[in-house]
Amino acid sequence: MSQISALRPAQVAAFSTREIASLSAKQVAAIAPAAIGRLFAGAAANLSTGQVAALTLPQVASLKPSQIGTLTATQSGALTQAQLGVLTPSQLAAFSSSAIGALTGTQVAAISRYGVTGVAAGSLSAGQVSALTPLQLASLLPTQVAALPTASLAGLSGTQVAVLSQPAIAALTASQLTSLSGSQIGGLTPSQIAAFKPAQVAALPAGTLAQFNTRQVAALSAAGITLLSSTAIDGLSSA
Repeated sequence: MSQISALRPAQVAAFSTREIASLSAKQVAAIAPAAIGRLFAGAAANLSTGQVAALTLPQVASLKPSQIGTLTATQSGALTQAQLGVLTPSQLAAFSSSAIGALTGTQVAAISRYGVTGVAAGSLSAGQVSALTPLQLASLLPTQVAALPTASLAGLSGTQVAVLSQPAIAALTASQLTSLSGSQIGGLTPSQIAAFKPAQVAALPAGTLAQFNTRQVAALSAAGITLLSSTAIDGLSSA
C-alpha cells in the first residue's frame, strides 16, 4: 500500500489549497475511493483538469452527487469517456447547467443508457442532442424529452427520432411538434404516431400533417382526428 492510499478521509480533508495543487495525477489516482470525496469538500475548484482526468473509476463512482456537482465547466470538460460511463443518474443530475453544456458530443455519447436518465435535458445543445446514441435516446424519460428546447430538439435526425420511446413521443409539447423538420417527421414510426395523445394530433400544423405518409396517417387515433381543423383535413392528399 502506498503512503498516499493509506491516508484517511480526515487527513485528505486537511490538505491545503497549495497541497492539493501540488498533487500529481498519479498521487490523486492513488487516494482511496473512500477518501477522494474529501477533496471535493470545498476544494473541488482547486483541482486541475489533469487531476480530474486522473480520477479512477472507483473514485468517480464513490463521489456523492453533492461532491461531483461542484465540478466547474472546465473540469467537466476534462472528464474521460470512461469516467462519464460510470456516473449514475443522481450524479449526473447534480451537474450544473454550465458543466453539462461544456461536455463535447463524444463525452455525451459516453454516458451510459442508465446514467443518461439523470441528465438535465433542458441544458443540452443541439450538437449534444445529435450525439446521443440510439440506446441513450431510447432510455430518455418523457420528462426529459418534454424539457428539450426546440432549438436542441432540432439536433435530432429522423433516424434518432425513430428510436424515441412511445411514452417519450407522447410527452412532446405543442411547440416541439410544431418545430419538427421534414426529416424528423419522416422518422416518426406508425407506433409512435399511435402514441400521440388527441391533443397532440390537434396541435399538428396542417403543413406537418401534409407530410405524413399513408402508414403514418393510418396510425392517427380516431379521437385525435376528430380534433383536426378543417384546414388540416383539407391538406391531406387524395392521390
